[in-house]
Amino acid sequence: MSGQTIERGSTRLAVKVGFWYVASTFLIKSMAIITTPIFSRIMSTDSYGEFSNFVSWRSILLVIVGLELYNTLPRAYYDYQKNFDGYASTITIFSGLVTCAFYIVFLAGKDFFLTFITIPEEFIHVLFISLLFASFKSIYLTRERTLYHYKSVALITVIDGIIPTLVSLIAVLMVSDSLKLSARIYGFYVTSLITGLVCGAVLLWRGRKFMGSCCGYAVKLAFPLQVNFLTSYLLTNTNTIVAKNIMGPSASAVVSISTSVLHIVTVLFQSLNGAVTTWLMDKLEQKKYREAARESLVYIAFLCTIAVGTILLAPEIVRILGGSRYAEAVVLIPGMAAASLIQAVVSIFTVILTYDKNVAKTAVFTGIIAVVSIAVKVLLLPAFGTVSLSYVNLGAAIAIFVVNYILVKMAGYGSAVHLKGCCLMLGAVLLLMLASPYLYGHRAIRYAVICLLSAAFVLVAIKNKEKVRRLLRQRRL
Repeated sequence: MSGQTIERGSTRLAVKVGFWYVASTFLIKSMAIITTPIFSRIMSTDSYGEFSNFVSWRSILLVIVGLELYNTLPRAYYDYQKNFDGYASTITIFSGLVTCAFYIVFLAGKDFFLTFITIPEEFIHVLFISLLFASFKSIYLTRERTLYHYKSVALITVIDGIIPTLVSLIAVLMVSDSLKLSARIYGFYVTSLITGLVCGAVLLWRGRKFMGSCCGYAVKLAFPLQVNFLTSYLLTNTNTIVAKNIMGPSASAVVSISTSVLHIVTVLFQSLNGAVTTWLMDKLEQKKYREAARESLVYIAFLCTIAVGTILLAPEIVRILGGSRYAEAVVLIPGMAAASLIQAVVSIFTVILTYDKNVAKTAVFTGIIAVVSIAVKVLLLPAFGTVSLSYVNLGAAIAIFVVNYILVKMAGYGSAVHLKGCCLMLGAVLLLMLASPYLYGHRAIRYAVICLLSAAFVLVAIKNKEKVRRLLRQRRL
């Protein structure tokens, strides 16, 4: 297997191959930055809010229906190393069967489910079909990342991002206002089915088998992961749903603009985590705990840099994405950015617990925190407005950080986390978050801070340029 012919656990290798995935993700999210202000202007506020609501529900259902089976691949690599493609093809078939079962159940109880899944009935079919092929795509991309095949990951990511976005944009521009929501949904998700179909076919062709024993293994490992990822997702992505149900589509549209900003940031965080996951598991397999803790600080520092840039440039980003009518979304971004950052750091703990096959406890605690946070959002939103959503997310993220670190410590992997360095960097970002209202009211001071931090970043990059060059001097894959 190709994954066996490379130096697994190599930091140089992780940096170089991770570059391809992160760069492709950044390119796709740049497309989102360019097209979001276009869609927010050519679609009515209600239609844009409805589309954001559809996206939120689809993301939630993707975790539920997909069972997070793709996230078992990095750990399964060590248990099924001699038959890894057989395992991948097995969970591909299993994922398809599970999605079809959910689809049948949903259709049978459609009236009941649509009372709380607040999306138009006409989009149910495209929703479940897109879920089916999205699962195939996730399994394929995770397999490639596990084997350090990041160029193929980058290629699929770019194709799957650019073509559906352009098709949906053209479709929305060509139809009347009453059809723009349908054009946006069908234009994007129907087009993206093609890459999912190709990924599924490749997985089945490579594995060419279905091993029933793998299904039990996958479910046992995936179920706690599913609960954990679903509840983590609910912490941030229920904002749009809660805002729509309590304050209406207009408030949902404002929240969705801030969510769009954070979605770009979160996807970058997730792409970095995807690049780090295999490397970190290799370090754990090799018992290099302290080395993993030390080198993961560079990863956390990069996450913090993205969060700081997002907070400082929030007014300009919102102005570009939505214009002046969405200006109130600016105050939501600092708290949401800080919460997303903390959740990204917690993903390190999740990788460690996944490697240890010990995710059940974190799933339970994260689930409790998520349910409580949703209840608090419902209570606070009418009294304090949409700004309360971001701070509820932040409080929940801090609670999850503490709980997961305790679980990692109890599992015997405390030395794999550099707690002091991690807390210092997160503390600095939280201080900036608290100062953000003042900075937004004093543009000159904010720009001065941006210039100073940019200069410091350049100086650090110049000082460490030789280290970066050494990391990139890795043989081609």
